Amino acid sequence: MKNILLASLALVLLPSISSVHAQYAVSDEQESAERAEMIVANLKYHIPQIRSAHVVMHEITPTDIPGLDRGSFSIDGQHGANFLITENNTLYLLGAEPLDV
Repeated sequence: MKNILLASLALVLLPSISSVHAQYAVSDEQESAERAEMIVANLKYHIPQIRSAHVVMHEITPTDIPGLDRGSFSIDGQHGANFLITENNTLYLLGAEPLDV
C-alpha cells in the first residue's frame, strides 16, 4: 500500500517538477541571450571601428574558476576573438588562448 501511495505521489509531482525545470531552462537561455547582446553592444560602444560590423557572439561557458566564464565572438565572419568575463560582466579580451597556470 505504501508503494502505491509513493508511486501515485511521484506521478502527481513529476509533471510539476518538469514544468518548473522547463521554466528555468527557458529563463537561463533568455538570460544568456540577453548577456550576449549586452556584450556585443558594449564592444561596439567601446570599439568604434566595429559599430557597423556584424558581430556574432559564440557560446559563453563556465571555467573552472567560480564566477568566471569564457567565450568568443567573430566580426564579419572573420576569425573570432576570445574573452573571459566575470559575474558582474567585466570583460577581458584575450590576445591568445588562456593559459592554465
